[in-house]
Amino acid sequence: MHKGLRLIAPDFAPEIGAPVAIRVSQRARRVGLRIDPAGRKVELILPRGVSTSTGLRFLAAKREWIAARLQTLSQPVPFTEGAIVPVLGVPHRIRHDRDLTPPFVRIVDREIRVGGDPAYLAHRVRDHLVAAAQAELAPRAFRSAARSG
Repeated sequence: MHKGLRLIAPDFAPEIGAPVAIRVSQRARRVGLRIDPAGRKVELILPRGVSTSTGLRFLAAKREWIAARLQTLSQPVPFTEGAIVPVLGVPHRIRHDRDLTPPFVRIVDREIRVGGDPAYLAHRVRDHLVAAAQAELAPRAFRSAARSG
């Protein structure tokens, strides 16, 4: 959470179908909204000196916009045995493999095979996918930056 972020009680916010947090920003020049797709939360950003009631009126006026954005978010996929997870747009099934030795996560034949203690399956899948995304995205970003100068 950001420093200075405060959650508001549901009875003070218009019904928007998601938790709302208010953040006062020293740099903001206008009232703004941010949707956190991972947490499915709404952040109301207020410039210093703008009242909470002004921000809540803005929030109420944007209720339909917020609802539309929240509906476009994909549902989170739990990293559990048998779950289907897209990897670079290709669906992969998570499978626990008791015999797998380090490295404990391998992507083979459209499966994410995870070894070791099943209690760590979700954590291992997450860490592996984050590392794979970083390895894939960094070179793409460098190539794109080089093309654009």
